[in-house]
Amino acid sequence: MFNHDDERRQPAWRRYRRLLRADHSADLDDELRDHFESIVDELTARGYSAPDAQAEARRRLGNLTHIRSRVNQMDRSDYVRRARAAAFDAFAADVRFAIRQLRRSPAFTIVAAVSIALGVAANTAIFSVVNAILLRPIPGARGAGIVRMYRNHHSPLDWRDLAWFRDHAQSLQYLVGERSGSAAFRATPGADAERIRTSFVTQRYFAALDPRFAIGRPFDVGDRDASSASQVVLSNAFWQRRFAGDSAIVGRVVVIADHPMKVVGVTR
Repeated sequence: MFNHDDERRQPAWRRYRRLLRADHSADLDDELRDHFESIVDELTARGYSAPDAQAEARRRLGNLTHIRSRVNQMDRSDYVRRARAAAFDAFAADVRFAIRQLRRSPAFTIVAAVSIALGVAANTAIFSVVNAILLRPIPGARGAGIVRMYRNHHSPLDWRDLAWFRDHAQSLQYLVGERSGSAAFRATPGADAERIRTSFVTQRYFAALDPRFAIGRPFDVGDRDASSASQVVLSNAFWQRRFAGDSAIVGRVVVIADHPMKVVGVTR
């Protein structure tokens, strides 16, 4: 609330600063002050003393803080409404101008439409790839409850980091790792090699994902014997392509990256 005596002591030149920059709060104070002084002058003319006239004027005006807040709120609402209307008018004008320009240049319109169509198609293709590689649910019976973890910028975790998280995790039932790459594959030790995609996984990997198997079974660290070959699980697509779905593949030894590995199962 303004103080009537303090305002009278303010130099008049301060009001002229508003000619350079609008001050809505100060303008509102001026309006309230003028109304206050009008009531005081009216009461003084009717015989009130100056202090009594000011007290009665304050009583009639009521809570000036509430009045100021309410007026400022109305001003803000009006400003937002005007800004939205201006933005819509500008947008409508731009649309009308664009339509006129496109009608004047049919060739440009066709080129622009084709460019937009190609851009949408490219974005759709990129999203499909990203969705297939990064966003789609991890396959497996427990896919809905599994999340991928990255260190930063999709950098893989080091095996030692993974072991630390596994030993200290409090809210995770399983914590497993997978490192994808490629390696030379031979169906038998003396056969020609071909390059295939491979994944090296940590213990309890299949227990965590719980995938379905067409034949055979998963492996785990408990299955490994120091004197036996490492174990491998084949994908169904590779099994069908490379071995024509031969069920006798289980138990056969293949060579991956020059290491003999025993096939124990094929996923569906």
